[in-house]
Amino acid sequence: GRDLLFMRGLDNVTALHWASGKGLRDVCIAMRDLGKRDLLMIQDTDGKTCLHWAAERGHGEVCADLVAMGGKELLFVKSKTGQTAQDLAKADQRARKEENLALPELEDLVRLYNGV
Repeated sequence: GRDLLFMRGLDNVTALHWASGKGLRDVCIAMRDLGKRDLLMIQDTDGKTCLHWAAERGHGEVCADLVAMGGKELLFVKSKTGQTAQDLAKADQRARKEENLALPELEDLVRLYNGV
């Protein structure tokens, strides 16, 4: 079971990346319980964690769960292009010209952990 969680597919993506991007909260929580924090910090070939995947697809509740599980450090991991999950949520919102539902959650979490 646990070894399968750490298997990486095309572009170095794990099952947790996929579940996060689809907004599957229960699946993400179950995977975290098996894989622990190490699984949450895995970056794909673009340097994106599961939090990046959830953020750019607008899954705010999943983002909050992932940060609660992985710690505040997850908020500040940058992709190969230098973007945090919050940056990707902002870019997605601008590109689609509609609200990214993860952005308010990420902004609140960044303020909380930066003491702002």
